[in-house]
Amino acid sequence: MIPLQQLRIEYCEGLESWVSGLQFPVSLEWLAINDFPNLEILPSLDNLNSLRYLEIRNWRKLKYLPAGLRWLPRLKKLQIGPFWEELDSFPDFGVGSLMHLTMLDLWGWPKLKSLPQQIQHFTSLTDLMMVSFDGVGTLPEWLGNLTSLTQLEIQDCKNLSNLPSVEAMQRLTKLQILDISGCHPLLEQKCTRDNGTDWPKIAHIPNITSTFCNS
Repeated sequence: MIPLQQLRIEYCEGLESWVSGLQFPVSLEWLAINDFPNLEILPSLDNLNSLRYLEIRNWRKLKYLPAGLRWLPRLKKLQIGPFWEELDSFPDFGVGSLMHLTMLDLWGWPKLKSLPQQIQHFTSLTDLMMVSFDGVGTLPEWLGNLTSLTQLEIQDCKNLSNLPSVEAMQRLTKLQILDISGCHPLLEQKCTRDNGTDWPKIAHIPNITSTFCNS
């Protein structure tokens, strides 16, 4: 028998208690558990030592993440959020073996005013996407710590109007793609080629695309 390697669970209305008590096979390499609006507890992620891809999306009542999340030694890509919209900060997903992540996609919600600070320790990241952090007006200086980044996408952060300092942005020497969409129009003005005040921060990036809000 071939061990189970990929599993997707989503939209299981009426099976919430079954889902919350699941024990996943240790052979899993790819796992997606999405769209559970009434569940507050994730199934355990303990001992998933082969897991390379994990997707935890749209758990609208989730307040805490399992401790096992930070001990996934082979995890390379994580897609996570949004969660309970009354939370003032992103649930702690720790550091641990997640320092070896190469791809991270984050979904926020309006009440958040900052990004998860743990990200600054994920120095192996090559791809970072941040979506719907409406309360964030300025990207943190520690973004400059992510010196392995080759692609940065920022989407629908409607009040984002400030990038980190020139010093922080210019530390991202490997960054090849910067994609900004749905953010504050003031950021568009600042990032205008050659004469924008923030242009010196991003002039070294070969591929820049942007689509901004109209208001």
